[in-house]
Amino acid sequence: MSKLGLVCLCLVVLGLGAEFYIAAKLGMRRGEVAEELRKVMDDSEKAIVALEKAQTEAKEARQTLALTKLG
Repeated sequence: MSKLGLVCLCLVVLGLGAEFYIAAKLGMRRGEVAEELRKVMDDSEKAIVALEKAQTEAKEARQTLALTKLG
């Protein structure tokens, strides 16, 4: 092979190595983001349930207060 061919071959091999490295890091990050998203969605669902419960309790407390004021 000519010197130009060897230089091109080295550049291709280096490019492939860099591509594999970047793809591996991207795959790891994608897994981390998916796991974090699942956790946040679970926390959000729990917060929605807690909010509904708190709203119900507040409504009952207002009714009790109104009944107490009326005597």
